[in-house]
Amino acid sequence: MIKPLTEPLPSNGLLYFMDGQFLFRYKERGGAEISKYLTMDDVAAAFVQVEQDSGWMPAGVLRVGTSQQGRWYVYSAPAQKVTITVPPAERLTIPIPRTVMLGIGTKFYIWALKETHFNPNAKAYHAPFSNVHADGLICWGRAKTAEVDAKHARRIWDDFFYANFNNDLSNKKSVKHPANVLEMLRSLHDENKRKYPVADLVETRETIGQAIDRKVRN
Repeated sequence: MIKPLTEPLPSNGLLYFMDGQFLFRYKERGGAEISKYLTMDDVAAAFVQVEQDSGWMPAGVLRVGTSQQGRWYVYSAPAQKVTITVPPAERLTIPIPRTVMLGIGTKFYIWALKETHFNPNAKAYHAPFSNVHADGLICWGRAKTAEVDAKHARRIWDDFFYANFNNDLSNKKSVKHPANVLEMLRSLHDENKRKYPVADLVETRETIGQAIDRKVRN
């Protein structure tokens, strides 16, 4: 007869998931094999006892977690100036709005905000750059991206802007230049603008919090 667990889990056992139930098996000192059913609370309590520490997170990292897709994090960078490259050798120094990057599993997403500070209830806008799909997914081309790790969030964000910005996925990112957002970026460079004109951003149908939660829970 298999009995429910009434004492702390021994450390030398195996946990099985069978037909929606948890079964724990271990050997007593005398060699007898014991099997006991566990409740969800038993299993949760056992994992809570394992100490975990993420260490100090880099500035800009807002959330970290794990899902069925793997580890994930949310990173946000303030509005600033960056220099991008448009093939074959065009260099544009441009202002950009506040950006939000989600790294999850093996994928990275990026959006823009009009707000100065991050707010999960703020409207999410399409990032005003080429190489980004309509849902925010970054296309890295042939470049190999690093494993999702919140400790490297800033480096991945930098890598996005170090990559070449070609004409791929460049439409529907600018109110003034809907056919190609690169034309908007060229005008900002030519006019030496200090701030990105956020009125030109194209909105999505979600808040930034909703956009992130949908990706994490997919």
